[in-house]
Amino acid sequence: MRANPNDIWRAVNIQNLQSTGIELSTRIHLAASQEISLEYTGLYGAQQQLTGLQSKYVFNYPAHQASFGWQGTVPGRVHLRARAGVTDNYQAGAYPLMELSAARDFGHVRPFAQFTNVTNTGYEEIQGVRMPGRAYLLGMEFSMFHSLGRSH
Repeated sequence: MRANPNDIWRAVNIQNLQSTGIELSTRIHLAASQEISLEYTGLYGAQQQLTGLQSKYVFNYPAHQASFGWQGTVPGRVHLRARAGVTDNYQAGAYPLMELSAARDFGHVRPFAQFTNVTNTGYEEIQGVRMPGRAYLLGMEFSMFHSLGRSH
């Protein structure tokens, strides 16, 4: 905490800090092999409880966060997942994020591809700590035991 922008940050235990929020989530099964998910989280914290002091971390949370996801198995037994969302952090602004993945089982071998931050959005979940940009991962999963009907 600090009293003004010219002061240094000091570690302080804060008593009786209150936040109010709501979290909503639903999953809709379109078919045996497809699912849509919708999620929303809203959080509000009472900054007046700081009695004029500034906090570096207390209000560093998403005020609103919403996402839409789809996953399913398409012809060729390829399992696809897509998720898009927007996060609005307190006093930091909103930013979108999107991720995609694909995988296919071949018995004991499962190749996969994952793409994160597809839009290459620059954002900071913690002030001053920049999160990674666009990234991808290609891999192969091997299993000694194969189970039919496995879902991820």
